[in-house]
Amino acid sequence: IEFHKLLIEEKRRARQERLARSSASKLSDSSCDNKSNDNRSMKDSITKEIKQLDNIPSTVVTNQYDEEHQSDAYIWDPATAPKLCSCSHALSTKPSLLSSVFCIPRFLNSSAFINQSLIPWLQERPTAPDENNNEADLNIRWKQLKHSKRRVMLVDAALCPNHILPQPLQCIIDSLILSGVFSSAEDERPNHMLINEYYPGMGIMAHTDGPEYNNKTATISIGDDHDPSYGVLLQFAPRLSSSDIGTSNEDLINIKSKPSSEMEVRLENNGSLVVFQEDAYTHYMHSINEVVEEYSTSLCANAPKGTLVRRGYRISITIRHKKRKKQIETTVLV
Repeated sequence: IEFHKLLIEEKRRARQERLARSSASKLSDSSCDNKSNDNRSMKDSITKEIKQLDNIPSTVVTNQYDEEHQSDAYIWDPATAPKLCSCSHALSTKPSLLSSVFCIPRFLNSSAFINQSLIPWLQERPTAPDENNNEADLNIRWKQLKHSKRRVMLVDAALCPNHILPQPLQCIIDSLILSGVFSSAEDERPNHMLINEYYPGMGIMAHTDGPEYNNKTATISIGDDHDPSYGVLLQFAPRLSSSDIGTSNEDLINIKSKPSSEMEVRLENNGSLVVFQEDAYTHYMHSINEVVEEYSTSLCANAPKGTLVRRGYRISITIRHKKRKKQIETTVLV
């Protein structure tokens, strides 16, 4: 008797049963959720996926990434994640100023899942050879950036066996759908992750995520959380127009100092979630300063001015829907 395979199969069926039991109740609990029709379609979609899983052999569902790390710690119920509520999670009370940025503290609400399963599982992923730039070979492998000290990992569902993500990451996808952050529709559900590993002093320059994805980004922060001061300040600044970009050295120096930030968001390393979409996605850049510690300013939307924010080890998991060829062609035609 192959007990290992029996255990995997039992875990798979347990996860299906939890999703079936909890999706209906969780989708109807929030008093501030007015998207009842979308919730019903979300529930129907997840139920359909569960039925489809019953017809897939366990050797397919539990793919090569899961077999390397079978631990009870990451059997986490994604339906326990808090639901997104625009009335309580929006960071701006001014409709004209970044009203499409939301934050949910401790979205991943299981420290066992984060510290005993998710972080070790991510750290155990292999590193791709420096000379290898093939997307299929880079999928779910760390890549050391040449222009930066940090490591990044690409996770593209289209490059995974049967488009099924490894279990720790699929738990996150399920939680974002059940919480209402993303729709379960095929052209909206999360199918792409970019995972960055940061050490104290590391940051990322101002950038936009671009038209390759739907206009919505969700980022989860995990890492050193034993001290409440650990985290980062995510800066939002207006996107540069073509007229702002010059060619002289003096112009380039000026660009580095502008535009100034219009909002900053404190991200804690305890599973916090920040979501930005619409104008915040298309008309603003976001960045993280390269410092060891910093203090929040009056622009901080979720911490008092003068709050100390120290850098520790941090992994950011950025989740999006990557447009496929047909979606891009449709967008161009419209």
